[in-house]
Amino acid sequence: MSREPAPRKKLGQNEVYAMIQAHEAYLAAPSGRGPAKFSFLDLSSLRFDGHALAEADFAGACLQFASFKKAGLKAASFFAADLRFANLREASLVGADLRGASLRGAVLTRANLTNADLGGGSLVRHGTAESGAQTLGARAVDLSGIVAEAANFTGAKLPLAQFAKAELPAAVMRNSVLRGANFTDADISGADLDGADLSECNLSGANLQGTVLTNVKWKGATLTKADLRGARLDPSAANAVDLSEALLLRDLAALGLTIEEVVAAHRAWAASEGRSGKQANLACMNLNGQNFRGAVLSAAAFTSS
Repeated sequence: MSREPAPRKKLGQNEVYAMIQAHEAYLAAPSGRGPAKFSFLDLSSLRFDGHALAEADFAGACLQFASFKKAGLKAASFFAADLRFANLREASLVGADLRGASLRGAVLTRANLTNADLGGGSLVRHGTAESGAQTLGARAVDLSGIVAEAANFTGAKLPLAQFAKAELPAAVMRNSVLRGANFTDADISGADLDGADLSECNLSGANLQGTVLTNVKWKGATLTKADLRGARLDPSAANAVDLSEALLLRDLAALGLTIEEVVAAHRAWAASEGRSGKQANLACMNLNGQNFRGAVLSAAAFTSS
């Protein structure tokens, strides 16, 4: 009969500080003691802010609501760790191992995850002699609902990652591997995804306004009701992915209008105080290359253009 694995040992803040000090001493003068091992411990709600924790081992640890603000976590291991609602604001996670971790609701604002590995993973947890080894189970990394404004995911491995309802405005995800990731209803506005692999990604309902989407791999991606107004796309994107159900900027030519006609009608509308002509509505319009020199367009609508 299977048994539950042994419960994680709960550490207090003073115990953690002692381990941090020993680890920082190791980083200053590497010794046979090796990096700190926080694996499988209950470290929930504890503080690691600003400390140098490169190469530290947090595999399988419970870190719910823990704080790592501005911590140095280069090449640290968070393999299958529970980081739900943790605060990693401005932390350096360059090259960190976050495979199989849960970061649901975590704060990653301006964190640096360059070349971090956030793929799926599984981990064996040893219990008591009676219970034996227990497998935590393979899973994709969970980043649902994270707050990660201006976070840097350049070159990060994020296949099958869960980004549903994540807040990623102005995030940098250049050349990141996002195959099969779920971005349903996520805010990725103003982000840089140049060279990213978005194959099989679900971007339904995502806000991609002003996002850089050049040199992207699109095969099999879903963009139903995705907002692509103002996004920078390659000319070939329309042939690489189905944009028929995405929200795109309107084109004046498709509406049978020229910018000169719109300006003239608006001028007449303004001069007659609305009795003739027509107020210019250029909201959600693609205005690239249009010449507005000398145009009087006070009270015109330009929202999302």
